Amino acid sequence: MNFRKIFILIFLQLITFVYSGNLLAEIIKEIKISGNSRLSESTIKLFAELEIGQNLNQNELNETLIKLYKTGYFKNVKFNFENGFLSIDIIENPIIEKILISGVKNKTLLGNLNKTVKKIEKYPYTEEKIEQQKNIILNIVKNDGFFFATVIPKISFNENGTLIIEYIFNLKDRAKIKNIKFTGDKKFKTSKLKNLILSEESRPWKFLSQNIYVNQDRFNLDVNLLNNFYKNKGYYNIKIKSSIAKVINEEDFELIFNINSGEKYYFNNLNNRNKINVVNFLKNGFIAIGAMHLTGILYNFIQIIIYSQFNLFLYNLGKYSLGKIGYHFLMLFPLLLLIKPIERLKRSK
Repeated sequence: MNFRKIFILIFLQLITFVYSGNLLAEIIKEIKISGNSRLSESTIKLFAELEIGQNLNQNELNETLIKLYKTGYFKNVKFNFENGFLSIDIIENPIIEKILISGVKNKTLLGNLNKTVKKIEKYPYTEEKIEQQKNIILNIVKNDGFFFATVIPKISFNENGTLIIEYIFNLKDRAKIKNIKFTGDKKFKTSKLKNLILSEESRPWKFLSQNIYVNQDRFNLDVNLLNNFYKNKGYYNIKIKSSIAKVINEEDFELIFNINSGEKYYFNNLNNRNKINVVNFLKNGFIAIGAMHLTGILYNFIQIIIYSQFNLFLYNLGKYSLGKIGYHFLMLFPLLLLIKPIERLKRSK
């Protein structure tokens, strides 16, 4: 039952309530359920969220009607609420006992289809559910290259209120990629771009390759590969669209990538950031060495105050501070030879 039918039923139910005078709230004194064969009364009450002693008005009863239809278990629901007596007359939807696939020989494809359709087995049957699943499995076979495939659901009803669904496929031939074209402002040669993507043009010697068949997921991956290539080349505003145009017959397709490269960016400003300023390098080096030696002089000065070892202070001052500070300053200049390698290392990151 589709949503349009549900809406009409709910609307008619509302009209019935209005003209029967049941607009005021009443307390439920008794609930009687009829028409159920598989679902118990307690389950239906649980779905309806109704119980004896509950104060119920027309709006709440309308909401209950919607709740029951949303479960998918009911084909039709009718209410009659009078003098505290609520009767619920239902027609249950049949349960899907089994789903079969025919017309598909490829074991991998058949496995994927079975895995998908089994999800709704043992659940209630609705037309919307089958239509949705039909579109899903049709997209699966199209994505595997069977672009012109068709499927027809065959429904067999059993006497016990269940049914069996058989999806009958007509796969036809797999659609192949006859040509691959790159249009627009592509900047690079077609041969270069073809080597970047996974999709391939169909040729007699490529009969073992799966990349010659139409596959939308692979086309999306091709677009990502092209995007990454152009961005690595500096075209950060790249825009790529892929499209398929039928060529010659129902087997051969032309895969077209429409490319708008946009402006190429040159990162001279970023390269300048990677350059090391020699003056600042020497300045900071002098400051660091000076701070280090001043710390040593301060330590020796503390020795005078605590231990009164003035001779030891002069000795250390000459040997470890004043004697080596010039040596350390001179060591800064050989480090200048490492500036260029460091710049190249920073740019490579």
